[in-house]
Amino acid sequence: MIKPGCTVTKDHLKDFLASIQAMRKTQCYVGIPAEKTPRKGEPINNAALGYIFEFGSAAANIPARAVLVPGVKSVQKDTIADLRHGAINLFRDPSALERSFNRCGLRASTAVKKAIVALGDYGPDSKTLQARQRRGFKGAGIERVTGQFLNSFTYVIRGK
Repeated sequence: MIKPGCTVTKDHLKDFLASIQAMRKTQCYVGIPAEKTPRKGEPINNAALGYIFEFGSAAANIPARAVLVPGVKSVQKDTIADLRHGAINLFRDPSALERSFNRCGLRASTAVKKAIVALGDYGPDSKTLQARQRRGFKGAGIERVTGQFLNSFTYVIRGK
């Protein structure tokens, strides 16, 4: 309610409420988007590799090496702070929310990549390492042959 003697010069309430509704309908997804799945010269795509990496494969005797969920959870407090900052500044700057969603996505996808790199090297008895050595690869790093898998992790911002 406007008090007597006050004059409204600009009413941005409708825009503000529309922005809040847009925020509620916006989600940030972290992982391997469909357009990032192909692998050059490989029969399996990055999304399938990501699933196997995260959950393992009993049939192929591959242990789970969860990185997606733990990586995203590791920055959850920071992403909540980013979104809070975007919402607070929404009234002054309509693009603040979009920037905060992008910060969240970048922060979370970077955390996932760091989690992959932190896994280190395959053990000397690893069949994967032995297969790579037969193909001429010298390193023992989990994701370091071409970088295709590591680089496929990103984020997308979409409405519900």
